[in-house]
Amino acid sequence: MALTHNQIIQDIENKKYAPVYFLYGDESYFIDQVMDKIEHSILPESEKSFNQVSLYGREVDFKQVADHARQFPMMAERKVVLLKEAHFMRDFDMLQSYFENPSPHTILAIAYKKSTDKRKKVFKTLLKESVTLESKKLYDNQVAPWIEKYIQSKERKIHPRSAMIMASMLGSDLNKIANEINKLCLLVEEGAVIEESLVFEQIGLSKEFNIFEMQSAISARDLNKAMGIAEHFAENHKDHPLPRELASLTNHFQKLSLAKAHVNLGDVEFARKVGLYSPRFAREYKLGAKLYSFEEITGSFRHLLEADKKSKGVGAHKASPESIWFDLIFNIVNRQ
Repeated sequence: MALTHNQIIQDIENKKYAPVYFLYGDESYFIDQVMDKIEHSILPESEKSFNQVSLYGREVDFKQVADHARQFPMMAERKVVLLKEAHFMRDFDMLQSYFENPSPHTILAIAYKKSTDKRKKVFKTLLKESVTLESKKLYDNQVAPWIEKYIQSKERKIHPRSAMIMASMLGSDLNKIANEINKLCLLVEEGAVIEESLVFEQIGLSKEFNIFEMQSAISARDLNKAMGIAEHFAENHKDHPLPRELASLTNHFQKLSLAKAHVNLGDVEFARKVGLYSPRFAREYKLGAKLYSFEEITGSFRHLLEADKKSKGVGAHKASPESIWFDLIFNIVNRQ
């Protein structure tokens, strides 16, 4: 049975257990959350020393796992076996017979942090006979909403722009993001808002020089401000790698191209049509849609592609980050 990580955790809290949990996929965060719940919530501390064991795929073979899982619990109702890093097991497939007939006295939780070939017999059996969680990496546009929801679960709030800033600078590693949010929550009381200034301060970003300020300056055709941010990016190119920032600007102009067709809509409908995370960003994109023609937006994609090629050494020998940024911003923002 395929469930979400929240559904599995809810079932465990309600003492509704399964003989086998198969937690797999490329996103470790959700797998870790369920494994942690199983490890710390099923058996009381007094029973764990005899009836709970953690095994690691690098260190065990299928026989050791099966032997532990088939042992009867000692003076307890059940036993818990945690198989961590199962994707490193060379003979994982050999557990097939156990999965077909698991012990009713054991809860076997498997953390398999890798995608699987669902055509293989062992995975077909697991997907059919066990409780499964497929833990997928979030798409880029899903990270900021996830940040908001996670912060809400901590009884705090955050503005959409601040959530987007965190998503942009921290990437899609949810364990890393959760750790940063937990640090922020220590500094903010329950019910309060995690302000943008605190996000910048704690994550080590510049409030004045970041990709969102760059996008705002470009939308407003503020050449001086955009050039100032470009200079900062060039001087700190390790913190602002060109490929990442160019990808953000490309996405920005893709939204501007959509904004041209919907500029007269109300902010909520405009945000939906353009694909904005929040209606709060409608004003910025409406301004850009008015200040840039379709031809200029189309030309911007050409300039961004050229900058990307230069950053990779294509068509330009030893082009510096400074020259790439200055040429790009001048060509996009300057009115011809």
